[in-house]
Amino acid sequence: MVDWRTATPVIARSVANASAGQGRSKVSRRGGKSGSYDDMTKEELYQRAKKVGISGRSSMSKTQLVNALRNH
Repeated sequence: MVDWRTATPVIARSVANASAGQGRSKVSRRGGKSGSYDDMTKEELYQRAKKVGISGRSSMSKTQLVNALRNH
C-alpha cells in the first residue's frame, strides 16, 4: 500500500524534474490518464462523489452523478 502523505512530494519532484528535462507540454500529455466517468458503474461514481463531498448523491441517477462530478 502506498502512503500518499509521503509519496506526493516524491511524485511532485519527479514531475518537476521531468518537466525541466523534457519540457512541460510533453510531460503533461503523459499524465492524467483517468478513466471516463461514462465507463464507471453507478457505485463507482457514488464512491467518487462521496470522496469529493457531493451532497445529495444517494438520490442521484448515474447521469446526475456524472454531471455532478464533472461540474464539481
